Amino acid sequence: MHIIAYKQELVKKLYSQGILCTLAFEKRGLNGWNKIEDKEKYLQKTLKLIEKYPECNLAINLEPSNLICLDIDDPEKFQRIYKENFDDTLSCKTPRGYHFYFANDINLTQNISLPKFGFEIHCKHLSNFFGKNYKLNLKEIKKASDYKPFFSFLFDLLSQSQTKLTQNKDISLLESNWHTDIYNKKSINIQTSIRGKKGDIIDVCMPYTPAEIFKKFEELEGERSFIEFVFRFVFSVEAKKNMLCVLHEERNPSASVFKSNITGKWLYKDFHTFKTYSILDLLLEYFNTHKHLQKVYRKALAIYLIRVFEQENKELKIANLLRDRGEILCKCYLIVKSLDTLQGEIFLGVRDLAKMLGLRDITKANRLLNFLCLIELFEKYERGYGRAYGYRVRDINIENLERELARTRHIDIYRLSKEEAMKYFDNEKVEEIYKRAGKERAGKEKIEEKEFVKILLEVFGGKILK
Repeated sequence: MHIIAYKQELVKKLYSQGILCTLAFEKRGLNGWNKIEDKEKYLQKTLKLIEKYPECNLAINLEPSNLICLDIDDPEKFQRIYKENFDDTLSCKTPRGYHFYFANDINLTQNISLPKFGFEIHCKHLSNFFGKNYKLNLKEIKKASDYKPFFSFLFDLLSQSQTKLTQNKDISLLESNWHTDIYNKKSINIQTSIRGKKGDIIDVCMPYTPAEIFKKFEELEGERSFIEFVFRFVFSVEAKKNMLCVLHEERNPSASVFKSNITGKWLYKDFHTFKTYSILDLLLEYFNTHKHLQKVYRKALAIYLIRVFEQENKELKIANLLRDRGEILCKCYLIVKSLDTLQGEIFLGVRDLAKMLGLRDITKANRLLNFLCLIELFEKYERGYGRAYGYRVRDINIENLERELARTRHIDIYRLSKEEAMKYFDNEKVEEIYKRAGKERAGKEKIEEKEFVKILLEVFGGKILK
């Protein structure tokens, strides 16, 4: 393929995944590279510039692409303190080292130099990735949001770079701001968004989750009693050969649960789409589990369902009580509770929760969470740097839950403002749950961002690039 056509095709593929590219002469962008009024027009302009200046390098415009570039200028120094390969992200060979790209999940807005480790962190301006002296390591072109989160890389870097003399000081500094135990993977807390604009979940590849859990789940998929339990517990329906589809609203049956003659496992057939699902895949589809959530939720749901099936009748009672109050309330509980079964804590952002619940408005998802806290089924807690909050399920008395749901039956959860909550619940409890609302949050984001950069500099000994 001619170089012009190849560059244009590459730019189009990256654009389709949310990554904006432009041209750069050596390290400087051509005039107008930072003027983005319309992304489609920006793309067309880049394609025309490629025809006019085919010798120029291709560069990623980092800020609108929401990417961070790890610019390694001293590979030997970097590899002495960090051994992992970045096979799951876009990368290129540069004249002096490498560029690796990460999802900007921390909303970093300033470039940082870390000479101690032989690299710089870029989140603004342009980053060359293809052309003269730049060789692209072209694998699968993925969405920017699917790249490894930069926050996860920072923790990996810190854990691999400490000496015994500096460990305690640097780790205590991070722990005091992120409430994070770097070395004890059984109690990792991950915060995916400082300012709450992104709510992605991070899989920290939990080494303590036994691989046997999936083997056990596969065994149970061949047992009729387990399949009947899953459908009764999650969908509140009977698993049958001819049944209403749990993935669609309908009046006439268009789904079937049947046992495979080949594998001996029970499967689910949706005649709307003619897709066949394993039971675990059906659950991921039912909970609208997006790609970046699936790895974690596959573990979470498998562990949760096995545990409930084998020993916890209390969970069945709680799910049924919530389902009587509203299906979506039960669904919200199952989503959060399944994460609670994992050792350690995984942060599910409210945007992802809203998507999983089929809610377009994240305010509605927040109010569902607030209501479940007010009736004391969930506990809201401050989870470290940036005043982000997490939710976990409390151990609750069934009679108390039943009483609270009956007492609040007439409340419209989606309209449950702080003022409305004051009428029905203890004022001190309401203040605690709504403490991040409104003016209290306003004006703090910039301060928190500066504090974050300061922490990085204290830990890594770098300096901000001008």
